[in-house]
This record gives sequence, structure tokens and C-alpha cells, in this order.
Amino acid sequence: MARNATYIDIGYASAQEFWDEIVLASAKRFKTDPTRAHAMAVAIYVTHFLDWVFHEKHPREETLGNPLYVAFKQRHHRGCPELGWLEDLADVAKHRGLGRRQVMLKKLEDGAVRLEGTSGHPLILDLADGSHHRFDEVTKKAVAYWRQNR
Repeated sequence: MARNATYIDIGYASAQEFWDEIVLASAKRFKTDPTRAHAMAVAIYVTHFLDWVFHEKHPREETLGNPLYVAFKQRHHRGCPELGWLEDLADVAKHRGLGRRQVMLKKLEDGAVRLEGTSGHPLILDLADGSHHRFDEVTKKAVAYWRQNR
């Protein structure tokens, strides 16, 4: 029998409140001051938002080992691959090392050398497939996706 999730009152009663006060605020901080620390915060909060949406749609459902949660997460990651990249970054921030096989993120780095001619020094996500993505663009896509797909 599946366990029920336990909800702790932290002052946010809905995914919308978490979105407005936590996710968007972290994205704004990153846009204003694009540091690694702010990039990590965006990755963590965008990743956590998926769980908030899941719990709002499936009250009291545990996520760990839940096929419904796995399917929910996979559907959103297919709809917005950037969510998966941000999840990798959030997991690295939490655990340092990752034990799962499907890791898409290879590196977060300062893109000043590779992207000469760009303003400032954008942070770049290097993926295991060899592609490179500006973190600010990844964030924009993830935020836009959640605005349309909650």
C-alpha cells in the first residue's frame, strides 16, 4: 500500500503562491544578477515547482516510487527538456554526486571564452550530448513552459 504524503505548513498553501513568491523571485534575481548561486536557486525552485504542481493535482500522493509521479515528471520533461537539465543541476546542488544513469548535464560554466562578443559572461549548461545552452535562455524556456502547462 502506498504511503500518503505529509504536508507541513510553511505558509504557502498553493502551487500558485510558491510560483509567485519563490520561483519567479528567484528567476528575477538571476536575471538581475546572473551568478552561479542565483542559477542554482532557479534550478532548485523550478524543479521543486514540478512537485508542487503534482501534489496540487494528486493530493496526498507520495512521489517516491510512485508510477503516477514518474509519468507526470516524464511528460513535463518531454514537453520542456530544459526542466530535466535544471533538475540535474538542482540534484547536483543537493547531493554533489549523482548515482542515476540518465544524467543530461555535464557542466555549468562561465561562457565568456566560448561566446565571445556576448554581453557579460553568460553561464552555459554543457550537456552530455555535446550541446551548449545559455542558462538565461534555459530559465526563460522553463518559466514560459510552466506559465502555459500547470
